[in-house]
Amino acid sequence: MLASDRLRAFASYYENAAIVAYSKVEETPSFGEKELSPQLLLVSANNRMGNMTLLKMAASGNCSNFIAQSGVQEFLTSIWRGNFALKEKKKRIAFCVIFFWLPFLPYLILDFKNAKRNWFQKWIDTLTAPITVFMVVNTVTYLY
Repeated sequence: MLASDRLRAFASYYENAAIVAYSKVEETPSFGEKELSPQLLLVSANNRMGNMTLLKMAASGNCSNFIAQSGVQEFLTSIWRGNFALKEKKKRIAFCVIFFWLPFLPYLILDFKNAKRNWFQKWIDTLTAPITVFMVVNTVTYLY
């Protein structure tokens, strides 16, 4: 057995172990008296793993089965959406991006995770969310 085959076997074994561990944390978020958060597990750096997060290790190791887990996908979607509520439709976001000079528009038609924010904060959140930046950069690149 070649060394590369052994490394692939180890990688597959540890990917499956990570999937099992993550799904157990999702199912039972409390361990004794401590509360475990599946999302915190993804982004917490560990000294034993070279100060890498679990998500960064999975991405660099091409662990597509782990990244395909529903909880991981929800976390990545929440990063992608910024402060927008996950139920918010992309058409409304695009409408606010097109009419960016109307700062009250996001305040009036979009839902955000933190509803207590004022109109200016919601306008800034709309313009700086990763999904918005992606829409603008792709449109400008296409038109250029």
